[in-house]
Amino acid sequence: MITRAYEAGDRTGVRQVYADAMSLAYAEILSPDVLRVSLAAGWRGLLRGHSVIVAVDELDIVGFVDVASGDEPGHCYVYDLFVAPQAQGAGVGRRLMEAAHKAMDGMGATQRFLWVLEGNERAMAFYEREGWRRDGQRVLSSRGVHRLRYQYGRGAGASSRTPSLSPEK
Repeated sequence: MITRAYEAGDRTGVRQVYADAMSLAYAEILSPDVLRVSLAAGWRGLLRGHSVIVAVDELDIVGFVDVASGDEPGHCYVYDLFVAPQAQGAGVGRRLMEAAHKAMDGMGATQRFLWVLEGNERAMAFYEREGWRRDGQRVLSSRGVHRLRYQYGRGAGASSRTPSLSPEK
């Protein structure tokens, strides 16, 4: 598996990963109507001008992450990180997060943030294993569910610099 920058031909694969992973992750969190509307709207990271990185296994897109600078200098955000259900647990998310940190380094990140829908326990556990910590921000999303903000490197002994990840086995 490799990670690389999004290319025009990746659109169908990214949209499929988005639909499949979102359906799995949010089925217990969002109402069926809200989930249906969210899926119909589709993924819009490219429309927002974000840096998008895909994970490719052989010829298939198995995940993606999109990152962008925030409104304040030095602030960067992970906006979406989705891994295809069949690839979850295989290190794809970790590789995408490593690529996201490198992209944020290139954007001059001094602080890194992301938002998670409350109740998305699998995502929260993943981010916490990767060194992210809740920073106390909680807002109601347009989907009617609270979002929790995480910041990278908060807590004892943590750093805001790019993590050193061990190679996958």
